[in-house]
Amino acid sequence: MTLPARACRSRRPRSPCATNRRLSIVSTTPKGDALRPRLRRVEEEVHRRLARGLTPEQVETLCSLLAVVRDNTCRETLRSPGAGG
Repeated sequence: MTLPARACRSRRPRSPCATNRRLSIVSTTPKGDALRPRLRRVEEEVHRRLARGLTPEQVETLCSLLAVVRDNTCRETLRSPGAGG
């Protein structure tokens, strides 16, 4: 997930990414960690609503197609001028 610059300037613990020096690894606080179960429930509800009316096979196909689109988008970003790729 990409965070706004102001979030990275906060007091949250962070460290440089070992494979990409342009990135920082930002850790969550104990208060943020406590929200994980609630966030998981919300995420599961969103997924359930999005898949309503689809068969398991259709969900699998959709996920596969979206992964291709995501990968294509990531590759295009890496190839764009000024992106270092």
